[in-house]
Amino acid sequence: MQNLQRNIWLRALAYFIFGVIILIFPHPIFRIGVYAISLYLLISGILDLVNGQRAQRQNNVYNLSFFSGSFKIIAALFVLIFARGIVSILPIFLGILLLVYGIFKLGQTLNQRQFVNVTPWGGIIYSILIILAGSFLLFNPFRSVLLGFQVFGAFLILMSVGEIVAWWQARRQ
Repeated sequence: MQNLQRNIWLRALAYFIFGVIILIFPHPIFRIGVYAISLYLLISGILDLVNGQRAQRQNNVYNLSFFSGSFKIIAALFVLIFARGIVSILPIFLGILLLVYGIFKLGQTLNQRQFVNVTPWGGIIYSILIILAGSFLLFNPFRSVLLGFQVFGAFLILMSVGEIVAWWQARRQ
């Protein structure tokens, strides 16, 4: 039980920190994310090329690593150049994530009822807010992706509050 409570606090803290950072600094976080993804793909691609080259020397045949490395390097350049266009669909993916999380939390809240005559309104309202936010992002993508990113940050903060409330309720039982 102690480990579960610590995990709830760590998850709430992570949601809160990332939510505040995204809310306050959406543009730099977006840029850092693009560079991080591109750098990861580039390094992974170079390592695959090196492994593919070694395998080619041993077997005199190019293997999957060589082609995988080439693809990853091209993908890194593609992400770096076309990140703005790629990220325009980000609100849709974030909406799906929030929608699934909200539905999961609603089911979890309804399944944890201990008394028939007591309805856990806090958990239900929280879940419905998350579902509404996910639906809004999914079916009404923003004109500005950064605004959508900020809204996602705000909901991460809301999710951190929800985790703390869940911890508090679990402690009371």
